[in-house]
Amino acid sequence: MKKSPDKKQDIICAAIQIFATTGYAASNVPSIAKGARVSVGSIYHYFDNKQAILNVAFQDVLNQFLDSICNSIQQESETKNTFDRLFNITIELIDDNTTAMHFIYQNIFNVDLNTESKDLRSKVISTLTEFLEAGQKDGTFIKAGVQSQIALLTGSLSMMANFSWIGENVETAVSPDSSTILDLKNQVWNGLIGENKTFNS
Repeated sequence: MKKSPDKKQDIICAAIQIFATTGYAASNVPSIAKGARVSVGSIYHYFDNKQAILNVAFQDVLNQFLDSICNSIQQESETKNTFDRLFNITIELIDDNTTAMHFIYQNIFNVDLNTESKDLRSKVISTLTEFLEAGQKDGTFIKAGVQSQIALLTGSLSMMANFSWIGENVETAVSPDSSTILDLKNQVWNGLIGENKTFNS
């Protein structure tokens, strides 16, 4: 198999796969080197240690997620349409990058995240907070603690990412189908608006 000319990216991709599969704490630099098909010395040419790899990988994936949700939120439309785009784009990211999204949700509060990673995490939370507060202000969402609404939204999507990853990697498991995803979408929406209304797709 021909290797990518970008050795650093090979290392990041291998690390995401290994961190998602083995867990960050149980992973080590030699296993990442083996997954990337490079020498251990090559890894230390690009990264000081495992923590540095974690943070670069975390920032790469979370920046992609942040760009996607910002694009969803910044389009001018009513709150329901924004939620629809936000939910759908996150599901698309999970479908297209299941392992990477599983890795993010596993490590969102990892104690080895550096200041830059924590700042990026805070930016994601702030972006979602602004969206939810705007939805409360225009009367779409019920008046509630924004933290609880963030937990409802991100926690549900986190579990969906985990279910999708398990479906892809555990022989006896099945990935969520479109009806399950639609059901989740409606349940999250109903939780935010405090009513029983549904999306059809």
